[in-house]
Amino acid sequence: MTDTNNAPIAIFAFNRADLAAALISSLQRNAGWQQAKVYVFIDGPRTEAEKQKTDSVRRLFEEVEHPELVICSRAKNMGLKASLSSGITQVLKVHDRAIILEDDLELSRDALSYFNEALTLYKEDMRVWSICGDIPKLDGFGRSQAHFMPVGSSWGWATWSNRWKSYSGNSHSGSPMRKSRVFKDRFNVHGLRNFKTMLAMEEAGQVNSWYIHWHLTIVRNGGMCLFPPVPMLRNSGFSGGTHASRFSLPSLFGLGDKEIGDFDFTLPEKVELDFEFTQRVIDTTEWKLLRLNSILGKFKRSLMGSFKRR
Repeated sequence: MTDTNNAPIAIFAFNRADLAAALISSLQRNAGWQQAKVYVFIDGPRTEAEKQKTDSVRRLFEEVEHPELVICSRAKNMGLKASLSSGITQVLKVHDRAIILEDDLELSRDALSYFNEALTLYKEDMRVWSICGDIPKLDGFGRSQAHFMPVGSSWGWATWSNRWKSYSGNSHSGSPMRKSRVFKDRFNVHGLRNFKTMLAMEEAGQVNSWYIHWHLTIVRNGGMCLFPPVPMLRNSGFSGGTHASRFSLPSLFGLGDKEIGDFDFTLPEKVELDFEFTQRVIDTTEWKLLRLNSILGKFKRSLMGSFKRR
């Protein structure tokens, strides 16, 4: 029997059974896991050879003991953007909120409690657009409570149906807004990452990203997102996946091994941006590596494109 105090969980998986198994184990250690309705979306194989891997992931979830777990196994490959966009929309058509997880995450033992308490507390405040679970190591800064930032996260997050309905995976920013320095500074979160270039690349078909359009939706609506002072989850999939490889900087520098914390902090009663916390995040080694990794990825795609044109 599901509990209305526990948001439904949407899990997006593909062909990595080992990582999916680690996600399941971490969820099973969470209070509220058995009381939440769970939707599992497994993207289809890109090749016949890959079908064994996606079938293995499906069997893994079929063996999970859970009272309300629904598996949607796709026959054809949709890609992460289409799979996730359509899956979240499907879940939020029947629920007013949801926790969104990809198969390469590992959660802390009370991550679900953090997501659910925040979803309840900020449900009516339309300034808050997302509850995020990941944060770089901050060496204890701001440890006593969560903080609001002018950006969301794609690695383990939650939102509400009345926010997600504004999302469009094809929401072009338009040339007048694109030329504005104010837009560039706000969209790039004051140096956190070059999201403006990522949006241009996505619209040109050079990358396939659902998140950049979700970020644009939040920015257009003047939204902010809640972040914990310590990681409530970690991404263990840097060695492979849609946007990663074992030679990427996050993989080489071990970002997938960072220590996750406990929900022993408070949620702020006052909803306001924390500029000092945001600056601390921008200046972390983790985000410096992610920015450099993005630049190297752009260079790699440009180089590959020039070879194809020859």
